[in-house]
Amino acid sequence: MTMNEKELRSSSGFALFGLGLLLMFGGVGFIAATGGPIGGGLIFGIGFIILIGLTVINPNEAVVTTFFGDYMGTMKQSGLRWVNPLFRRKKISLRARNLNGQKLKVNDKLGNPIEIAAVVVWRVGDTAKA
Repeated sequence: MTMNEKELRSSSGFALFGLGLLLMFGGVGFIAATGGPIGGGLIFGIGFIILIGLTVINPNEAVVTTFFGDYMGTMKQSGLRWVNPLFRRKKISLRARNLNGQKLKVNDKLGNPIEIAAVVVWRVGDTAKA
């Protein structure tokens, strides 16, 4: 089975961050004002679940999401993003990386000494396969 990368649409997390904090403080305030732990706890819990769905994506970074082991998509938009809190998120770097091999002394066909080295440059192309 081959997986292809697909873009996961996510919403901006700034509004939901404010909403989550508002609900959490509102739940605590509801408990303090009325003494009703069930209603206030429910409001607090909804705010907490909203905050769990927030993730920060840095430049040159992607977040691969899975839902019970099934690939759901990849988020590449940098910034504060919100996605379903039940999704498991794994960050993957998209930066180019270098691997410098050390110099080796070898002899060519005629017996002349030659120094060789290798520099390998690589980066992740398909985050679904990574």
